Formats: sequence, C-alpha cells, structure tokens
Amino acid sequence: MIKADGLMGGKGVKVAGEHLHSFQEAIVFCRELLTQGHTFLIEEKLIGQEFSLLNFCDGDHLIPMPLVQDHKRAFEGDQGPNTGGMGSYSVPNHSLPFLKPSDFYEAQAMNKAVLQALTHACGVKYQGILYGSFIATSTGVKLIEYNARFGDPEIMNVLAILDSDFLDICVSIVNGTLQPEKVRLNHWQRFVNTRFPWVIQINLKSMEQSISVKYVIQTIYILLQSMQSMMFYTPRVLGPWLYWGLHQH
Repeated sequence: MIKADGLMGGKGVKVAGEHLHSFQEAIVFCRELLTQGHTFLIEEKLIGQEFSLLNFCDGDHLIPMPLVQDHKRAFEGDQGPNTGGMGSYSVPNHSLPFLKPSDFYEAQAMNKAVLQALTHACGVKYQGILYGSFIATSTGVKLIEYNARFGDPEIMNVLAILDSDFLDICVSIVNGTLQPEKVRLNHWQRFVNTRFPWVIQINLKSMEQSISVKYVIQTIYILLQSMQSMMFYTPRVLGPWLYWGLHQH
C-alpha cells in the first residue's frame, strides 16, 4: 500500500491489487506524489474490517465514543475509488457487528498507550479528541492512523446520540475534569449517507473537484430547508455542528 504522507482528503492511498496492479503502476503513482510535493509511505497491506474509535481526552482520562465504521469507496458495491467518506453507521450497543469485545479493549489499549507517549514526549498533556483508525484482521486489531480531530463523517453518528451537553464536555476537557458520567449517550442506531448535489463537478478518475457559486447557493437553500424538515443535508464541515446545535436546542 502506498500512502501520501500528509492531508489528501481521503484520496492519497492506493492499495495493491485494488488500485495498483503492477510495480510500474506503483512507480507512476509515487512519481505523481513527488511531483505534487508530497513524500509517501509504503505500508503493509492489511485485510479486514476498518473501524473508528474516537475518544474525548482531558490529558489524563480517555472517554470512548461509540464505535463507528466509515465507508470510503464511491459507487454502488464499493467499486469506485476512495473518497473522503461516503457514509458511516453505528449500532445501538455502541459496538459493531464484526467486532468482539476483546477487539475494543485492544484498540482502546493502543489509545491509552498513545496518550501516555504524547505526554512523555511533548512534556504537556494532550487535551482534545484522540481519533484512532483501526482494522480488525485475522491476527488481531492493527492500527492504521491517528488524527487529533473528530472523524468525518463518523462524528455525525456520535453527536446524534449524545444526551450530554456538548459544551459541558468541552469545558471539562479544558479544565482536566472529564469523567465518564459527563458523557451520556443513548442507544439509537444511526446511519450517515453522503449525497452530492448535481452541480458538483467530480472527475472520479483524477479525483479533482470543482465547486461553483451555484453549488454554494444551493447548499444554503438546502440548509434552510433542512432546518424545517430536520433532514440534515449540509456541507460536510458544517453538518456535524449544525446537527448538534439543532438537536440540542
């Protein structure tokens, strides 16, 4: 697997056997990344089911959010290239159908080890969101990557079932007083589906995206309509926060 070392909007990875079918194709992709000014990583190909485990973190305590699975491939049947995310789902028991309880504990143990390593290496406590991306394989849970942010679109699943006041959680993170009872979640099932308005011009071969003024106007219109219908068709960046705000108020 070849992965660009940097932010690529979910489009910087190509996997042998799926996107790359020869050494020559791999070399061409590497040269493309270098031409764009990126370095890259060559990693082991892992076969299994990916999942996301996000945590609220106040520097000492990690409070896990429900497990979520994100689907990145375009087209029906996951036949297209990777995208920034086509949708995600979570289930009422806050786990996922393909995971064992031991898989969660294995992934969370990695999160705790990373938090301790960050504190030791940086000399300050990490406060914020610790977002671990994992894959459950036949030989156990493996780490894919970490992000210091909410997952997109995974956070839409989480905020939709959050019974606690989100602002109180943020204050507790800053003050270092986060406790499990501060994060209350109900047991609803949530699906997130990413829809593309017709005015977005997407070339799925090159994964280049152009957004017109027409799209911005239509997005605002859709947003105003969604506030009335409670169907949240929003820009992906604004969507989670608008959903939480309307859900709470």
